[in-house]
Amino acid sequence: MKITFLLTWADVMGGTEQAVFTQAAQLAAAHDVEIVSVFKTAESPFFTIGPQVEVRYLVDRSRGVERPVSPTGLSVAECAALAGLPTEFSAPAWERNIFTRLSDMELGLLLPSIDCDLLVTTTPALTSAAVRLTRPEVLTVHHEHRMAGVPPLPSAPLLDALVTVNERSRAQFKEALGDAAPLLATIPNSLPVAHRPRSTLTGKTVVIAGRLVAEKRVDHAIRAFAKASSEHPEWVLSVFGDGPERSALQALARELGVSGSVRFHGSSPHMAQEWAKADLALLTSRAESFGLVILEALAAGVPVVSYDCPNGPSEIIRHGVDGWLVPNGDVDAIAAVLAGLMGDRGALHALGTHTITGAEQFSAERVTERWEALFAELEAQRGDFARRRHRAERMACRSALDTSGSEARP
Repeated sequence: MKITFLLTWADVMGGTEQAVFTQAAQLAAAHDVEIVSVFKTAESPFFTIGPQVEVRYLVDRSRGVERPVSPTGLSVAECAALAGLPTEFSAPAWERNIFTRLSDMELGLLLPSIDCDLLVTTTPALTSAAVRLTRPEVLTVHHEHRMAGVPPLPSAPLLDALVTVNERSRAQFKEALGDAAPLLATIPNSLPVAHRPRSTLTGKTVVIAGRLVAEKRVDHAIRAFAKASSEHPEWVLSVFGDGPERSALQALARELGVSGSVRFHGSSPHMAQEWAKADLALLTSRAESFGLVILEALAAGVPVVSYDCPNGPSEIIRHGVDGWLVPNGDVDAIAAVLAGLMGDRGALHALGTHTITGAEQFSAERVTERWEALFAELEAQRGDFARRRHRAERMACRSALDTSGSEARP
């Protein structure tokens, strides 16, 4: 089977991008797999992938004026004008600020003639374009990486399958879409197959990793660490990641008097080695659709202290077994757990003994088996007229029930 993954951008450090690169590499052992990125924003992808998976781009944003990657007769001025116009595809507000009339044009050239058996989309706008433009014989699957509670996909009834990374999101789509829902499945993300050094849990380092944006609430981590480290001043908090909040977070560390023990390292392509130096992992996000950093920490033998935020942490961390879940947003509670584990090496090691079995539930092999089972089920129905009829009936139900939420229909 030829499988195409469609991304907004393949060259950034993000959970969706890492998940796609990991799954593409795993599936390439048995399938012809490619990644198509709408935008090129850097000279090379942040995540590496073997030569068996081709990564190609449609629109180049890395050299100033936005231009198609393939040869074009458009002038620089014409490209700039198209790049300044919003997308015409159905998209939530945040995506309408990303896609443009120029990217619409390139997707319009790609999708009607795309040479694949199965197309996996990763955002609402890409899904809207895919169901509108791809040939009927191409199987379409949307892999939902957003948080639970978001408006349902208006284009979902025209998909062959909608895959979520957590059970709560699947249940919410089922309730929201009703009879208009396509095949729904939950398949979590997985870690790449690689040697992962294991932490000895004999140091005094807490690690938090992720984009330095408001949604990650790294300020909560710094405040909690400042409280906990007042009892354990020899411990340090290592922050991995970059983003617009960095300067404010550094100022907060100075204000709280912990600038010497809160260390900002930027983004690292070698997080497996960094997790092996950690003794505790911390996650303070407002919400997480899954939480790959949790798996990375557990795979290194590092217990995770996390807010019990929607939705991923509680589906990965086994509370009191390989980590600790605390009430969402409660800085004092997370500080108390940190301080307790900092001062009790026995309790820390007890959690660490169970981390590997927790991570094994999400091994690349197990997750790939679930994708293969889904693909086999869809492939068996691809040539049936009943498949197209069911899609038409789902869309009719969708229109009749008027359950499209805040997004426009494709």
